This record gives sequence, C-alpha cells and structure tokens, in this order.
Amino acid sequence: MSTLLMVSSLLLVIGIYGLLTRNNPILMIISIELIFNGANLNLVHFSRLYNSMDGISLALFSIAIAAIEVALGLGIFLALYKLERKTELRKFRRLSDEEVSA
Repeated sequence: MSTLLMVSSLLLVIGIYGLLTRNNPILMIISIELIFNGANLNLVHFSRLYNSMDGISLALFSIAIAAIEVALGLGIFLALYKLERKTELRKFRRLSDEEVSA
C-alpha cells in the first residue's frame, strides 16, 4: 500500500475519532477538516495514479465546500456563545425539543 494512502487513512481515522469524542465545537470543526483533508488526499493520489484531472478538480471543489462549512459552523457557534456564554455543545438547551411548546 502506498504511503500516501496510509497517511490519508490515518487522517480519516483521527478525524472520525475526534468527531466522536470531542464536545467542543471548535475541535469538532477541526476533526471534520481532517476528514475532508484525508478524502482530498485520496482523490489527488488516485487522480495522479490514473492520469486524470477529475480527482484534482473534485478535491478543489471539496476544499471550497470545506471553507464554507467552517465559516458557517464558526458563525453558528459564535452566535450561540454570545447568547449562552458556554462552549460545550451538551449545555446548549435552546436547540432541544424540551422548550418547544405545542
């Protein structure tokens, strides 16, 4: 197996582990970015392996989507932090169904 595939798999596993175990939204966004980077590394590697530009163009599109995702995630997190002054996602009660009255 190629070293590049091993590195991208390691990035993917670290990102999934961080996403499942972290409660801080900033660390969760970093974990999602690690997952995206692992996938992009795979796309570029297979694109070079098969002499195709499809993987590289898809990786560039994915990088643009990841940048938008980070901007939206940080914006939502900052808005919630401004309201609640809390950084842990489990402590946010405004998003739960308990306060919604029918």
